[in-house]
Amino acid sequence: MDHHCDQLRGTIRELEAEGGVLSTDDYNVLLRDTSEIPAIVDDMQEALESIQRRTEETHVRYLQYSAFYSDNRRRFEAITQISQAIDSYVSLAASPQTQFGLLSVQLERSLEDTWGLVSWYRNFHSSYDGLIAEVQRRRQMQGRLYAVVEDMRSQLDNMYMEEVRERAGFVDRFGMFLPSDLCPFIQDPPVQFTVEEVGDGERLASVMSHETATRHSKKSADDNEQQENKSFA
Repeated sequence: MDHHCDQLRGTIRELEAEGGVLSTDDYNVLLRDTSEIPAIVDDMQEALESIQRRTEETHVRYLQYSAFYSDNRRRFEAITQISQAIDSYVSLAASPQTQFGLLSVQLERSLEDTWGLVSWYRNFHSSYDGLIAEVQRRRQMQGRLYAVVEDMRSQLDNMYMEEVRERAGFVDRFGMFLPSDLCPFIQDPPVQFTVEEVGDGERLASVMSHETATRHSKKSADDNEQQENKSFA
């Protein structure tokens, strides 16, 4: 269309330059150019329609892309929120895990202390049983020693009395015939020996075994309960 307008303007300028006389060739050129105008207009119409279609398609694509962008933006925002929630959850989960680790260490220490207490109690129990055995052994040994001492005391007393009788008999038979200064010590009594305990003596405490102490405690509790029942009656 611009080309035809330029040709028309050029032709008009040439006519004006020639005095406004239109020749047959010029007329034919103008007629041919004028006849081409509807075709050019149709081409322009088709071009406009094509542009319109492309514009509409572009608008549709724009709407589709806008919808896709909005949808994906919402999804991205949701993913971002989920990521933040996951980070918060991980942080919250890490804190109990740390606390659980500390509690585990404390629990292990408590278990070690408990097992140490159990071992100490077992040693105490075995030591208490050893104490019972030692007290029993000492009682038996003390009884044997007392028996030996009593037997020795009896023998010493018997030997002393026998010696006293022998010396009295000697004096009765021969004393009147012997001068007193001849052997002065002959009138002395015999030596008397005694067996004594050194110190205050060992007193063995009445130590009960664990089973005996348990039975004693149970019996005391039963006696107290019976006494309370009698009081209420």
